[in-house]
Amino acid sequence: MPKYQLKTPFICDVSEGAGVIPWAELNPKPYRAIMRASAKFKDGVRREDKRVVSHAAQCRALGIKIGLYHFLRPNNISEQAKLFLSVWNKVGGADMPPVLDVEVMLPKKQPGVRLITTEDWAGHVKVWLDLVEAGTGIRPMIYTNQLYWTQTFSRKGKPPVWANKYPLWVAWYPHSQFVDANPVPAPALMPAGFGKWALWQYSQTGILDGHMAEDLNTISPEYKAILNAQYG
Repeated sequence: MPKYQLKTPFICDVSEGAGVIPWAELNPKPYRAIMRASAKFKDGVRREDKRVVSHAAQCRALGIKIGLYHFLRPNNISEQAKLFLSVWNKVGGADMPPVLDVEVMLPKKQPGVRLITTEDWAGHVKVWLDLVEAGTGIRPMIYTNQLYWTQTFSRKGKPPVWANKYPLWVAWYPHSQFVDANPVPAPALMPAGFGKWALWQYSQTGILDGHMAEDLNTISPEYKAILNAQYG
């Protein structure tokens, strides 16, 4: 039996590592299925997710609305934005704003190596956001958590001033009792600089816990109303 109740509306997110997803068997049907479109991998290779096209086609055939995200790594930001946009266009866009996955811990100092600063990284994030907004006509969403977002802070320890212009998809995995008892993430665990949350990823062990999808998410009533008005 699952360790906690599945929150509804049910939103899952997947990448090629999840393998084959039995989309027709998911119950309840996802409100959104968000899939990785592209990434810059640890070996430096930039490519589209191997399963995104098939995932998108299967979901749309079943009437499941989709979302697309890109996992960002430092440098070559314009190339990463172009890659995401190529996948976006290949699958016919999405039923929600494009998503930028910000989950990088910057490396520590190394002798003889110039490492990017947190302010550099914030600039990289903003360039991708601007390029993709220009390419799609839609302001993107940011996926991150409290720790990863500190990697974008200024030398004075302040988050980027532009953060609250973007919808926030926050990742935070509390104990199961909290998940069942609370429809919203704890305010103290919000990444700094954002005014409110739109999506909350509350588990990354859904299959292990007895559910049919790995990463489990829910949506705020306010943001659900926005998506319903814009995408149906």
